[in-house]
Amino acid sequence: MGRKFFAALLLFATAVNNAGAATQWVWPVTGKPSGSDILYRPQQYIDKEHNPTNLFIGCEEQALIVSPADGKIVASGICLMNTLTYAAIYEYDPDKELRPQAEAIAAGSKSRIDSRYLCGMLSIRLDDGHTLTVTGIDITPGFKTGQRIHRADTIGTAGYSYKQIGSPSICVSVSDSSGKSDDPMTPFGLPTTYIPPRKIATKQQFSAEQARRDILAITAVMKEAYPSLDDIITAEEFEELERALLDSVAGGISRAKLYWLMQTLNGRIHDSHIYLYPDEDEQSNTAPQIFFGWTDDTCRITICSRRYASLKGRRIVRINGEDADSVRMRIESRIGGYDGCIESMIEERLAIYSTAVKNDAYDVDIVLDDGTRIETKGVRGFNPANYTTMYMDYLLQNYNYPDNISLRILDDSVAYMGISTFSLSNVETDDIISFIDSVADVPAMIIDLRNNGGGDTKVLNRILSSILHEPSRARGDIMQVKRRGYFSSFRDCCLNYPDTIDIFPEYMPKEGLDGYWNDSHSDRIATDTIVNYKGRVYVLTNAMSRSAATIFPAEIVRNRRGVVVGRETGTAYHFMTAYKFADIRLPESGFQWRIPLVKVVYDTTRCKRLPEGRGVMPDYPVDLTFDEIYNRPDSILQYALHLIAEGRYLSEEDPFADIDSAAEADRDSGSASRWPLIAAIVAASAGAAAAAISRRRRR
Repeated sequence: MGRKFFAALLLFATAVNNAGAATQWVWPVTGKPSGSDILYRPQQYIDKEHNPTNLFIGCEEQALIVSPADGKIVASGICLMNTLTYAAIYEYDPDKELRPQAEAIAAGSKSRIDSRYLCGMLSIRLDDGHTLTVTGIDITPGFKTGQRIHRADTIGTAGYSYKQIGSPSICVSVSDSSGKSDDPMTPFGLPTTYIPPRKIATKQQFSAEQARRDILAITAVMKEAYPSLDDIITAEEFEELERALLDSVAGGISRAKLYWLMQTLNGRIHDSHIYLYPDEDEQSNTAPQIFFGWTDDTCRITICSRRYASLKGRRIVRINGEDADSVRMRIESRIGGYDGCIESMIEERLAIYSTAVKNDAYDVDIVLDDGTRIETKGVRGFNPANYTTMYMDYLLQNYNYPDNISLRILDDSVAYMGISTFSLSNVETDDIISFIDSVADVPAMIIDLRNNGGGDTKVLNRILSSILHEPSRARGDIMQVKRRGYFSSFRDCCLNYPDTIDIFPEYMPKEGLDGYWNDSHSDRIATDTIVNYKGRVYVLTNAMSRSAATIFPAEIVRNRRGVVVGRETGTAYHFMTAYKFADIRLPESGFQWRIPLVKVVYDTTRCKRLPEGRGVMPDYPVDLTFDEIYNRPDSILQYALHLIAEGRYLSEEDPFADIDSAAEADRDSGSASRWPLIAAIVAASAGAAAAAISRRRRR
């Protein structure tokens, strides 16, 4: 129930209104009336390919294209539509002409690309919450994400939108506020051919054969496409796990229990970039009256209905007839979302997401430490107002809705940057750089990355360039995939990649190593000579600081440019499985997974400061306590302010001095080119090293 319960609380805490009267859109081709030169409408076929959602409009080459409506630019890129349901998006510098960038992409590709069909893609978030995307244009230089745009503003000139259309054209598509496809014709005042997708009727009960089909579909994807599987589990252990899951559905299974099995698989193959989406079709709206969790090495009542408010914080020894520690072990086995041997994610989930989850039954029968027994029934129609203080303040630390950033001066000696995500627009990134410039001489800066799930590394590097005093220290890094493409396991279940294309043509085999490898490791981050912060840096992290929000403090630590305060990050320091993802929808249940396809070996450096299999460890740790979650929600920030006031900062000894000296010697001797191969070998053995580290168990 954890994620669904959190979602309900979040909606309760932050209601969003996306209302407003719709205005008819202007036709995107300048000088043409609405409906002119339509090549293909939704539900038509292009050659033998069904077109369910797009509106293709013919035009003269280089015709001026305008924005049909008011909105904000939310995405831009260079797009190659391989099929009507799959497009490759390449990086695009908005300050430069698009065509030379497209030609360079085509010239550098290992597969044949007709550069005519590498065209610009611009997505505009409209005021009513819809997103309008125009593809097949040479975008006018200077448009930045986050920038406001108005109806009839020129956005570019027409090019070639799709390889199956041999004449100049643009493609218009629309999605609603939830990201689902929507009608691209009615807003122009046209009779529509668009047919909304029908909601698929979901099964509530599955035969053994149906349940096994779903289990085998997701395990096949993991075995064939997930590149870090061998780092987490041996082939023999995975086969045993698969067999146990299949045996569990003998005689049939309910939807709730099948989802419970999926959670078990997710917990065993834990990865900060694997995601099992909540079951949106779950019919139960039942909630327990008593929630419990483990903090300070103790199982306590954490949240309860008003009827039991006096019991909040009381210690529990038995839950539904089981010893509390036995319940903990079962719950812990279903916790996913973390890499390697990271502890912080498990500690946090045990502290705030725990319910009586033996097959998700919400009746709770507990025994307190004084022998008192309390029996409660689950209640229908969950309402947070009927419960004691939630953990929302803790989960919403550094949540800057509706903005993604919070930039302010705390006092004369401390600046504060709260960054909720690194998926920032160009305008938001510019605002951060301007703020850094304005506080360059303030003695200390707190950079809050708590509950930041990551985002764009280009944004991250731009911010780091204004904070690092020297170019970033060199790292050995590499990326690996299991195969280049043609994943047979994607057939009938992958929503974003066909099973008939080469997804990773640039990856090459390496002698003696499994999989395919990309040696184009990342460049060192240069320092910004115009905007550069001079003071001390304190980065705040917790278990939900993941992906790019792990890389940021990693660079701060590795370059001795500041200290980390709080808790271990939820993504591992040395490796992460990120970059591209397969969206999997299981054929029988419709349960959806996000499975990463690329393993990134971030750094080969191993030392006491960077233990194998762990996230970025804080220089100044703050233990997770019951008090912080339910009574005093900002202890990490308060501790950082205390450290600043006390003048506590970097240790005198550089833990990387010997490592960097050895790396410099290697480079001087001409062996630097071996770093990627060394990284690959280290990554290949990372699973064994990680397995040797046992997580500490508090009892």
